[in-house]
Amino acid sequence: MSEPDAVSAETGRAAPRRSVDSPMRRMVKNCFACRIVSGTGLIAAGAYVYMFGRRAIKSSPVVGFGSITQLAFGCGLFAMGVVILVDPVDKMIITERPKSN
Repeated sequence: MSEPDAVSAETGRAAPRRSVDSPMRRMVKNCFACRIVSGTGLIAAGAYVYMFGRRAIKSSPVVGFGSITQLAFGCGLFAMGVVILVDPVDKMIITERPKSN
């Protein structure tokens, strides 16, 4: 069960939660070589899974659920590799919302 958010005495609103970075997560975020290796590995694995799913679809007259699932899983692996390489979380600009009266 998650703990309730602390309520600020000034605004009466719930205070935002702070995420805690583990030492391993900080190392992976700061290590460019680690991101390159893991990102390209996931991209290669996704391409491999996707290509074998395509091969199964092309060789069979009936498309099965397993082949479609394999294609989707391959696309997911590929996308995760791209996300690790691009690292959009560190590039986000967090702006505060204007307060309404």
